[in-house]
Amino acid sequence: MLPFSTFFIYQAFNTMGNDTKAVRQVSWIEGAVQHIALTPSSVDTSVIVKKIDDTFKDVSKWVEYNGDSDLYIGWRSIADDYTDGLSCWTAYKQLLIHKKERSAIQQKSLVCWKNIENLAVIIEKMVYLKQKNIVYILYVSSAVTILLALLLIYFVRVYIHTQIQKNAIYDTSTALFNKRYFLTSLTNTMARSRRYKYPLSMIFISIDNFDANDGSYDKKTREHVLKAFGGLIISFTRESDIACRFEENVFAIILPDTEHENSRILEERIDQGLAKHDFAVTPKLEFKSATAGFDYEETQEAFIERTKSLLAKVE
Repeated sequence: MLPFSTFFIYQAFNTMGNDTKAVRQVSWIEGAVQHIALTPSSVDTSVIVKKIDDTFKDVSKWVEYNGDSDLYIGWRSIADDYTDGLSCWTAYKQLLIHKKERSAIQQKSLVCWKNIENLAVIIEKMVYLKQKNIVYILYVSSAVTILLALLLIYFVRVYIHTQIQKNAIYDTSTALFNKRYFLTSLTNTMARSRRYKYPLSMIFISIDNFDANDGSYDKKTREHVLKAFGGLIISFTRESDIACRFEENVFAIILPDTEHENSRILEERIDQGLAKHDFAVTPKLEFKSATAGFDYEETQEAFIERTKSLLAKVE
């Protein structure tokens, strides 16, 4: 839209410039014809005559370009009005060339001036109406451009805000929630569970041989594994479950409204799914997991540490 508006504005100003020039030229012809009629015969009018001829040629281009304009206000056509003025000027010029009597020149001058004045008035009114339309379109175009620009700014801001929020709560490598979101969610879920006596469980999963410092897997391989792992975890969990990346190689799943026995069932499904999945890496990945049920009397830190300690005891 912006390039179109810029082009339209350029074309509009170019058109307005040409129209203004046409009005100025035909008005000058009108005045020049009067000047010649009032000029004493002793004064050489050849320079003015030539300039009038050249100006008529320039005006003819404008007349040709606007010949089919709907803004014409006469009863014939702009081309006919121009032809009348040019024909009158041609006949008037012949009188000047042959140096006819001053009275004949002045009489013809009056007729010619009337024709050219009529042409000037018509062109001036056409230009006024055209420029009025252009200004209106400019206002509308500018308003639409501004509106689109504001909408674009709004959607860009929404997109940026969404990305910031997304990056603030998600781990980009796994598409799971990050630790900050995990801690906030666990606090809220524990408070709800404690208040309404709802069950709450949590699963911790670790990838034991996936330390970035041991050099077993390069960066590209690690990215592939983390992405595939995150996808698998999401596929095993419910929409109400909160799967997170707790540490570099440790992951946690908060299970609201879930008894410890049911969380053990999910843990087994996840273990089996991870064992069967081909991550296409060497050496083969090693996983372990542990689950714990929430004790209403324990703190968040105690719940986390108890689950981690259970994970550490898994062989």
